Amino acid sequence: MIKEVRPHVFWLHSPDGGEVYFLRTNAGLVMFDSSFVRHKDTILADMRSMGLDPRQIRMCFITHLHCDHVGGVGWWQKEFGFPVIAHELAADPIEAADPVATGAYMPYTGFDERFIPCKVTQRVRGGETLTLGERTFEIIHAPGHSVGSMHILSGDLLFVGDTVFANGGIG
Repeated sequence: MIKEVRPHVFWLHSPDGGEVYFLRTNAGLVMFDSSFVRHKDTILADMRSMGLDPRQIRMCFITHLHCDHVGGVGWWQKEFGFPVIAHELAADPIEAADPVATGAYMPYTGFDERFIPCKVTQRVRGGETLTLGERTFEIIHAPGHSVGSMHILSGDLLFVGDTVFANGGIG
């Protein structure tokens, strides 16, 4: 279920992991993470129910390389043709769809998730600023949850992936 958590900020939380945010700008949508590829149809339906057109996605930031955040981004990129921005330490495993580094395959738990590779269009280190429409996005390298974790700051919004959880826990 997708919710507008504040004006122009939409949040989708799936029951079995994976967060996706959309930010509406005057130049199109920004996507933050993609969730699992198996959630794509639900995400598309939820987007449309909120009046969000996936053809308006102009860029996608990846907060970290775990498959519940990035497993479907290859499908989204192929379908809608937008650039993907990820930390340089996360880019190679994302492009290779590395099942171990991304946590898509954990044989000791029985977890074996489909992961679609994608081209990381822009590799960042932290300190960069990107712009779309009226919004600027500052990249902050935030190792901890994973070595290539990053936060994206835009005005008073901070997208953190799994660094902080809704229940107050930390990742």
